[in-house]
Amino acid sequence: LNPRNYYINLHTTANPGGAVRAQLMGGATPSPRLDNVIQSVSDPSRTMLVPGGLMTLYGSGFTSVPANLDGWLGARAPTSLNGASVTLGMASAPILEVKPNTIIAQVPVETALG
Repeated sequence: LNPRNYYINLHTTANPGGAVRAQLMGGATPSPRLDNVIQSVSDPSRTMLVPGGLMTLYGSGFTSVPANLDGWLGARAPTSLNGASVTLGMASAPILEVKPNTIIAQVPVETALG
């Protein structure tokens, strides 16, 4: 009755601790709202983003269940995490953490300045 209380974790012989983990979702979720984007530093006045740098997105409705890359063994950070994704121009941003009200992602290195 409440799939958000459950997840799927795929184990393989190469990755006995878990190769893939996915949170189950339930019902319709509200549309996300983006309020602000800044560099991933403590100073909210730093809004200039640079290719390869980290950014924090603030808003609401990004995901129902928080997720991060704790225990991640992949070579590259995923461009989608718990249903959230970020695109700048035509490039997908690697995501490090997603919460209902924030996302921490890397500005794609191929993003043009300006």
